[in-house]
Amino acid sequence: SEQYSRLQRLIRLLNEHSHKQESTREQERQTKLEDQVKSVEYDNGHAQHKQLVSKESNDEHSQNNQPFIAEPGTNQNIKPPSSQPVESPIVSLGPDAISGIESKINEKDTVIEILHLVNENSVKLEKDTEEFAALALWDFAGQYVFYTTHQTFLTRRAIYLLVVDLSQQVTDLVDDECYLDAEGIKLCKVHELAEIWLNSIHSCAPSSRSGIPPVILVGTHVDKIPEKSRQKVIDEYFMKIRQMLKDKPIVFHLMDNIAIDNTQCDPRLGDLKRRIFELAEKQPHWGEEKPARWLPLEQAIMTMKASGVKVASFSVIEEINRSSSIKIEDREELEVFLTFQHDIGTILYFNVKGLNDMVVLDPQLMIDALKSLITDHRFIQQNPTVTKEWYAFNDKGKLTHELIDAIWTKEKKPDFHDNKDYIIRVMKKLHIIARPKTYTRDGKS
Repeated sequence: SEQYSRLQRLIRLLNEHSHKQESTREQERQTKLEDQVKSVEYDNGHAQHKQLVSKESNDEHSQNNQPFIAEPGTNQNIKPPSSQPVESPIVSLGPDAISGIESKINEKDTVIEILHLVNENSVKLEKDTEEFAALALWDFAGQYVFYTTHQTFLTRRAIYLLVVDLSQQVTDLVDDECYLDAEGIKLCKVHELAEIWLNSIHSCAPSSRSGIPPVILVGTHVDKIPEKSRQKVIDEYFMKIRQMLKDKPIVFHLMDNIAIDNTQCDPRLGDLKRRIFELAEKQPHWGEEKPARWLPLEQAIMTMKASGVKVASFSVIEEINRSSSIKIEDREELEVFLTFQHDIGTILYFNVKGLNDMVVLDPQLMIDALKSLITDHRFIQQNPTVTKEWYAFNDKGKLTHELIDAIWTKEKKPDFHDNKDYIIRVMKKLHIIARPKTYTRDGKS
């Protein structure tokens, strides 16, 4: 197919780019590697020394450390505050690795080849004392109409900020048309909407009282509260929220209360950042070790996303993996890799029957596709040919293919049309939409 051919060309470009980079960096890396090696002894061509030690470090290190790879994200690197000095990393080769390498290594080996051997033989890399992670920021719409889509994107590998308006009362009614009764009367209060969000987050929890994932309560519009009573109002607001949730398991997710004034450079923004760092370091997946052989495929996926590829079939991902000199071993491990990438927000991959044949490389595609189906009356003014279908959807929840096609044509997003079948399958699987039951004359469904 056209998509497959495009990806094949991309694979070739990736390989050509990789070889070009290897060639230009070979001398620099070789020099650096030689500078790091403190001592390696040879006896009749056999390696006797079992450690490659950076020349800045004189400490002895255990060979029991496991490979460490920081979790990837989609936006930017973050570094938690640290007062500890940075130590040089130690690379240790166990006896099995040495025996496998000794017959292959020689003075003419390039650094890339050495690194390949290192990866293949599970070289052990000690973590730097200053740890880094990649930060991916997601901004969720708070309206109830998006509630059913939350499960598509929420994950336990995250820290959540539940943002509330401190200028309102927790018992105020929410200005959301989805919370209206038949007579147009508002039904939902602020604290009830907060509870709905917390229930969504709680659905990701490994256990009912684990406190994972953590939630920070962030209050905004501090400037609208009279300065004289400001701190009292803030404290009472957060206390009321917690009291209303005290008998429910979702309360275990609430960690901190932080009030922010966005009209000025509020020093409490720094407090919020530091608290995010602290909570991140305490999560069970912080510093989680992953196989180094995952890196080439991860880089390939990032390159595909950057080139505009939004969706790929599982078979194409398999082909890209097979084309790499360092590859993921089998389908089972590939599924684990893709599930991990899904959990950290890099891609969307549902490892369930009916959905595991495709990988959404750009999650924004799914977000935009679902969001586009939530339309207002202005859509009908511009698309009178589907007036009947729109009112059936708006009033009765009946979604037709004709309406979907009309909406996506208006959006001018060909990727929606190209992946319509898969998007609809995802919506069905996650119970965002459902096919109505039909019955035969004898009453069977």
